[in-house]
Amino acid sequence: MKSFIIGALATLALATGLTSCGDSTYENHTFYYFRNTPSAFISNIVAYADQTVDSCFVATTDTWTLNKTYDESWLNVSYKGQTPPFTNKIAAGNYQVLYSSRIDLKMQPNTTGKSRYTSITVTSEFGKIGTTPLYILQYPLLNIDFPALVKDSTGTVDKGTFTLRDINADGYVVGSKNVKPYVSFTVYSTNATLTSSESWLKVPETNNIVGTPAYLPGKLQKIELSVEKNNTGKARTAELTLTSNGVSNKITVVQNAN
Repeated sequence: MKSFIIGALATLALATGLTSCGDSTYENHTFYYFRNTPSAFISNIVAYADQTVDSCFVATTDTWTLNKTYDESWLNVSYKGQTPPFTNKIAAGNYQVLYSSRIDLKMQPNTTGKSRYTSITVTSEFGKIGTTPLYILQYPLLNIDFPALVKDSTGTVDKGTFTLRDINADGYVVGSKNVKPYVSFTVYSTNATLTSSESWLKVPETNNIVGTPAYLPGKLQKIELSVEKNNTGKARTAELTLTSNGVSNKITVVQNAN
């Protein structure tokens, strides 16, 4: 007679089972999701508004089925080019070996102005593990690292704002004589642009090599800004607009007066 033990870790990120037949035969059954590091279990994926591709891995000892449970209006899911429902057969009998398989995600840019959620589910052939969800969130915002996002009055990010402050009248970071203010971000398209609303706030020219993106997709960019001296006698503001894959976010820039 078989006995069974199952546990869950990191909100269903890891499911394990142990069955025994008699006194000497044991089968270990495991299932979890991970990104790049097999030992780092995940239960969700966060994507940004301009992001269109991502992936995750399934690690398991058993045959598994990718179900068609996600929101197809903005997400497509596939395994080796095959779309759900799809079953990946794994030979039975060697439950000490973990097999990893990559699942590809393709998203539409989020131009709705609201965060959106869905989930994919994978069902293990080992019934005691069953079906495990992986939750997917796509923000309506671009991945702006600095200045930091300030959430709105309700505590949500959807209508959050970005404001760059602490620029002195000479155009440098407050407390310094020659440190330029900067913004930093990661974009996920090859057509991203950063523009300024005012002539006194200048964005450096990007490379003009044909076929080369201004900002490398998937890489953190630190952009130093040139700010003219403020002789107006009062604080002034400008707006930077970061655009990628049809999504635009504004960064308000405030320069102090003398």
